[in-house]
This record gives sequence, C-alpha cells and structure tokens, in this order.
Amino acid sequence: MRAKTKTIVFRVEEPLYKFIKDFAKSQGLKVSEMMRNILIYFHISYFLGQVTPTNMSLKEFFSLVLPEIEREFIAKYGTKKQMERFLKKKMIKM
Repeated sequence: MRAKTKTIVFRVEEPLYKFIKDFAKSQGLKVSEMMRNILIYFHISYFLGQVTPTNMSLKEFFSLVLPEIEREFIAKYGTKKQMERFLKKKMIKM
C-alpha cells in the first residue's frame, strides 16, 4: 500500500535557492528529492533524540547545516552582533 503524500511549499531568497539547486545537482538529485531527504533525515534524527533543545539551538542547527545563512544575515542586518540580537529576539525554543 502506498502512503498518502502532501505537498509542502515554501519560499527562500534567491542566493539560498541557487545554493540548494547547485548542491542538489552536484549530488545527482533534483531539488525536491534533496529537500525530501533533508526533511526525512531531520525527522529521523529528532525521533532518535539526536536533535533536542538541550544539545542544539536553532542558531547552531542553521550554522552547521547552512553556513552561508550567517553571511546572508550579516549582509542583511549589518553586523554579527546585530544578527545575534535579531536571533535572540526571534529564536524559537524547541
């Protein structure tokens, strides 16, 4: 029996999309296949206790998975200190 599927759609800024697209292509995958694999990996890691609020903050997760996000934040908000203030205000506690 085949599992029912749902569509997830979200927007990202062009530099991030280009990075994802180029990375997927270098791995021989389509963007949707790579994103699906990332979500499956995160889902499994979460249920195995590998991603918990005590060992990984949202900021740490993004800096490990997508280092260019920090550069994009700095470009958008000016300095690393401003980026850190922004993240502290917006950080979602898991």
